[in-house]
Amino acid sequence: MLSRNIIVFLTIIGFFLPAQSKSAYAIVDYSRRDSFSSISRLGEKERPSSSFSKALAHYTMGIIYDTESKFEDGIREYRKALEYDNAVSYIHTRLGLDYLLTKEEDKAIAELKIAKSLDPEEIKACFLLGLIYASKNEFELAQKEYEEIIKINPENLRALSSLADIFVLQEKMDEAARIYEKLIEQEKGSSLLYFNLGVIYSRLGKIDKAIEMLNKAAELDQNYAEAYIGLGVLYEINKDLPSAISNFEKALKVNPLNVRIYHHLGQLYYRAKRFDEASHQYELLTKLNPKDTDAYIEWSNIYLKEKRVEEAIAILEKASQAGIKDTSLYLATGYSYSVAGRNEDAMKYYRMAMESDVSNPAVHFYLGALYEKMKSRELAIKEFREA
Repeated sequence: MLSRNIIVFLTIIGFFLPAQSKSAYAIVDYSRRDSFSSISRLGEKERPSSSFSKALAHYTMGIIYDTESKFEDGIREYRKALEYDNAVSYIHTRLGLDYLLTKEEDKAIAELKIAKSLDPEEIKACFLLGLIYASKNEFELAQKEYEEIIKINPENLRALSSLADIFVLQEKMDEAARIYEKLIEQEKGSSLLYFNLGVIYSRLGKIDKAIEMLNKAAELDQNYAEAYIGLGVLYEINKDLPSAISNFEKALKVNPLNVRIYHHLGQLYYRAKRFDEASHQYELLTKLNPKDTDAYIEWSNIYLKEKRVEEAIAILEKASQAGIKDTSLYLATGYSYSVAGRNEDAMKYYRMAMESDVSNPAVHFYLGALYEKMKSRELAIKEFREA
């Protein structure tokens, strides 16, 4: 079944509306000239006949209904137009699109195949078939449709981009990379193309080339938060912590509400032995999102690693005071109390964890470890077995 996302996508790009954009990435251009030149082929008559006029009227009404998102009415009008001449590819394409938008995929496929049989260069039908097959995870069929478009028009950027995406979905990264390299030759100013190629290179393990592409994407668009995040991750893989931190800081400046950046920066600052900055990141994060359980746990872990146990406990208690009720938080608090030698407080939180999620093996493991520490061997064995 066609996903809602693809329907929204078709709507956003104006697939069934008269196109105003001349972008290289516009899938379909149903301009007035295009629409009426296609309908003028009805019957190949030099002078309008009564049947031609009726077909044109129904075709035009179908377009009007499409612009109003009345796709079932559009279907009715296109079918009436086809009663006068069944050999016009554009009408079958329009009909196929409306069937697609009313989630009648089999009928859509049938009409689009007819459109292609009538006009082998009907690339709009190929695009729609590619979308349908991709939504059904029939990637080889989708690939075939986009390759047909490229045979007709080797420079069609939308077809090339769609084919690259199909290769990515099939984990054919080398093929996807080759297409994106070709796309970049034609569109050197596209930050998105450089970003996508960088991601593909990273999937291929070509980290240096991935960094080069993402740096180019960020150079073209200095507000490209995702490029900075990608660079941060790649520099971290390369064990270049200063560059990783620098890029995550740039990402945070562009998108100060992205909580995952705070998490990552906190960890990187700590690994770079910039303890105060790490702590500050988590402090900011808990103010931004007081219910972020992971933020309190990660923050407390930094204090635990520095053997500042009471400060770790204070942070976790602050989370409890914020009203967070979470098994992981109970376990982290219990463990901190256990490290501090406050076994009764540790037991209190482990029991709260047990009440929260009795089937969680970690709960039984930590409780078993505490029993072992308290020399309650039989109880420890029981919990470990349960885990």
